[in-house]
Amino acid sequence: MQTTQGITYKSGKGKGVFLGVHGMAGSPKELEFLAKRLRDAGIGSDVPTLPGHGTTMEDLERLRWQEWVDFLEERLLALGKDKEPVFVGGLCSGALLALALALRQPSRIRGLVLYSSAFFYDGWNLPKWGRLFLYAAFFTPIGWYKGFRTDRPPYGVKDKRLQGIIASMYARMDSKSKATTLGYTEIPAATFHEMHKLRNHVKRHLGEIHTPTLLLHSLEDDLTSVKSSKFVLERLGSSQKRLVLLEDCYHLITVDKKKREVADQTVSFLEELIQSNVTC
Repeated sequence: MQTTQGITYKSGKGKGVFLGVHGMAGSPKELEFLAKRLRDAGIGSDVPTLPGHGTTMEDLERLRWQEWVDFLEERLLALGKDKEPVFVGGLCSGALLALALALRQPSRIRGLVLYSSAFFYDGWNLPKWGRLFLYAAFFTPIGWYKGFRTDRPPYGVKDKRLQGIIASMYARMDSKSKATTLGYTEIPAATFHEMHKLRNHVKRHLGEIHTPTLLLHSLEDDLTSVKSSKFVLERLGSSQKRLVLLEDCYHLITVDKKKREVADQTVSFLEELIQSNVTC
């Protein structure tokens, strides 16, 4: 079921539940296909709308990274009351939030799935001058740099049909500051500054995370190259971790041309963890 507050699917089978974290300035729509595939496999899903999203960018830029983790921690604890194993997955900066949550509640998360982890903004669609602006926003919440635009082709997807749908949606918008079904058209500089602090926090503590982890990343990612996922893989403290590299898709791998492979890889990994928990 999809609402303005997010996407929720109950499996009714007690196999487990997946807490999904969408990208910064994005929306739960990014993980809808995945949530449906998990439901069909008997795994429930909770993909909430992060604080500051779904309204206006002014709401987003007032928030600090700890507030997003606080919010996710509340959802995690609520899901854990049913005694089902809980898995956490995140897309782009949502992957960083998932890692930050694993640092706070390591015993409550059975597994992590990280999609297009965003530690470095070095994708092929970002010119060098654009990267300089991003890093300027990272290090100082500069007032003269309003934010990073997300409403430019190819919109993080290689699928031409989907590119057309997204372009039409943006063309019909009345206000650039309000959220669309896919999120905002811009990430405020102040929000980038918070993402930088989140990244540094997670970076310092990656070795302390021992949760089984699956990473997926496209070799053609237009926003953040596979360097980010390799960085996490090398430093993660978990002994059970692997990286799946994808072709023929861009940054938003959960909605792009390889979304079925992404969903199947996720289901396979979670079922592997569920089975190992049963036999232990």
